[in-house]
Amino acid sequence: MNKIRWKIAAALTLSFILTVLLSNTVFSNPASPTLQPLLSLINQLFPQKLSKSTPPLISVMPSPIIIPSSPPTLAFLPSILPTKKTIIVPTNPPTQTPIAPTASYQCPNTSNNTYQALSVNPPKTANPQAHPDINLHIRGYQIANAAKSLIELTGATDTKAPQLTTLLEGNRSPTISNTYQVYDWHWSNNSKGGLIRTWDVTMVGLSSSPGQTIKLPNSGYDIGGGQALVLFAEYNTLTLKYTREDNVVSGYTIHLDEICVDPNLLVYYQRLDNQGRNSLPALKGGETIGKAKSAEVKVAIRDSGNFMDPRSRKDWWAR
Repeated sequence: MNKIRWKIAAALTLSFILTVLLSNTVFSNPASPTLQPLLSLINQLFPQKLSKSTPPLISVMPSPIIIPSSPPTLAFLPSILPTKKTIIVPTNPPTQTPIAPTASYQCPNTSNNTYQALSVNPPKTANPQAHPDINLHIRGYQIANAAKSLIELTGATDTKAPQLTTLLEGNRSPTISNTYQVYDWHWSNNSKGGLIRTWDVTMVGLSSSPGQTIKLPNSGYDIGGGQALVLFAEYNTLTLKYTREDNVVSGYTIHLDEICVDPNLLVYYQRLDNQGRNSLPALKGGETIGKAKSAEVKVAIRDSGNFMDPRSRKDWWAR
């Protein structure tokens, strides 16, 4: 019994020693001479456990695998790997429909027309460019939803009133292309008011051909050497007065907008205005005052300062 215990103790001791040696020696070199005496001692202690059919202890140990500390650098690999290039295949552009050119007219810079001047009855208008009765652009206007045709009104008729039938050369009855309403003016605080509601329409757009000649509408009035004064002129707007007063208080006034004012008439007005407005250009009935800038000429008529409906057949389209 003691002999068996001694063998077990010896076996445990040898097993511990063998484990340490195997971890440091066998796996790095299993054929090391250090291991041979231990194997002989095991065979002496446990001869009945070892047989010819039992493979040697060393034979079950795997062959060592040597793992390099770091993989070698391959000299032929590029330092930056190329990315995949995207190839864009162009598609056929969509077929576009040609756009027809719109009618246009370049306002002329020269003119062969000459004009005369007449003295102005006082008082003179100070700063007409900023005056809402002289320069229509100060008031402004807005398109109206009204009939684009002449209308029949009742009441008295002035047979000498200017006639829009003579405004556009070669067209005594142009089509009304648009209707507009002019803004009122508050004189108490010198500010723009709402749209004038006395009439449904206070300005019309008359169909025209770009470059069509525009003439002073004929009237039955003579102001002594002409029918109307030019109270205001800019590149594309005119204010015409059928008296010799430098205001719109009495008589007829016509505003024309979106036109090409005759270059000579414009220069002549600017010179007389800069000289103090003692006299202003005077126009005869049917005299050329400009050209149509586009397919529409805008016209407003006033009687003693009041904006009227320019569609009234009996007043402005009778002759």
